[in-house]
Amino acid sequence: MNKKLLFTLAAAGVAAAVMRSRRQRTFVAPLVPDDWRTSPDDYFDGDSISTRNAGGTVGLDDDEAPDASREALGLVRAIDEQEIAAAEQALARRDLDPAVVAYADTLLSDHSENLTVAQALELEPIVTAEATDLGVRRARRLRELAELDGEDYEDAYLQAMVDGHQEALGMLDRLMPETEDEDVRDYLASTRGHLNAHMQRGRELLAQR
Repeated sequence: MNKKLLFTLAAAGVAAAVMRSRRQRTFVAPLVPDDWRTSPDDYFDGDSISTRNAGGTVGLDDDEAPDASREALGLVRAIDEQEIAAAEQALARRDLDPAVVAYADTLLSDHSENLTVAQALELEPIVTAEATDLGVRRARRLRELAELDGEDYEDAYLQAMVDGHQEALGMLDRLMPETEDEDVRDYLASTRGHLNAHMQRGRELLAQR
């Protein structure tokens, strides 16, 4: 295992620990409708007041916020898994341009780290029809890439990464305003930064060819 990957995994572990600690400090167990607490004191944990599952109106149905967050996590996981698969396919090639190899290695590291950080949120992702469709379409694209060689493969791989990351950015821009969970919203914002950097670098590499 190279030093860069070791450093990436270590950084992911630190980020995961921070996110896990943050969630454990503020978590309030979900309640069934008959058990809503009505006194503000029931939500005070000594440091902050949690409004999750409170009986009042907070702009959205309380049951919708966790689902929106979990659906967002499911879609991001599908994106990460597909980008990892594409990077592994590229890195298995022995005849690629060193710049393309470095790009694929960056994507493998960043998306692997993103999966690790998501696990620290301790929310089970929901796999939606959109996430399933995304996985099917990108798996088909990988099969098409596998039939190419040399510069044809490099050009097609880079274009697939630019297109895929641009699509993912559009998905995140739609999901983030719908996500009420603070940790998930922060995670999506961080993910968006990585996706945008990957897309821009892919465009630079295509322009240099």
